[in-house]
Amino acid sequence: MNTRKYFLHCILVLTLIIPPIDTVFAEDKPEVKVTVYLTEETKACGKGRGYDDKPCKKLEFGNLDHLGEPIFSQIPPPLIDLKSLYERIADYHERCSIDYPCIEADQRLSVVLVFEFGFENPDGIKVLLIRKVPDDLKEYFDEHRSESILESGGRWINHQRADVFFPGYEVKWKLIAGKHPYDFGTMGK
Repeated sequence: MNTRKYFLHCILVLTLIIPPIDTVFAEDKPEVKVTVYLTEETKACGKGRGYDDKPCKKLEFGNLDHLGEPIFSQIPPPLIDLKSLYERIADYHERCSIDYPCIEADQRLSVVLVFEFGFENPDGIKVLLIRKVPDDLKEYFDEHRSESILESGGRWINHQRADVFFPGYEVKWKLIAGKHPYDFGTMGK
């Protein structure tokens, strides 16, 4: 067998043995349910907390009703539809713009995200959420990293400033749970 035929034979054998690359990376990637609340920063973090090295109070899973009416989404798809929250975020974007930011905590809004991972055994899985800001907005918004370890139930609560969720800013997030990466952004009307 000449070299060319041998090479083609090897490629044929490899294509029959190795699965397509998209099926290798799509293996058992669980869906992530996301509950999204838009609320006053003082409810999400606690009055006077979250700045000046004062950590936010911890939100408890069974006690989130005080945050208001949530919307529900999932990842994938890679865009969270803000639905009924869009108008409020757009209004907040106008009131507390990057040119005229709201300084007082009771004027600011936060988005609280409750992630529920579809893992069979979530205990001890590390999660990381990275906020990626477009270059032209980096002087206004920080790129941000939050991390934690999942406990029983596979849920994690994270909150962030509400203005970064305005779809026009095109801020993106990368959520990594164990070995599974998820990319998402927001969309609205």
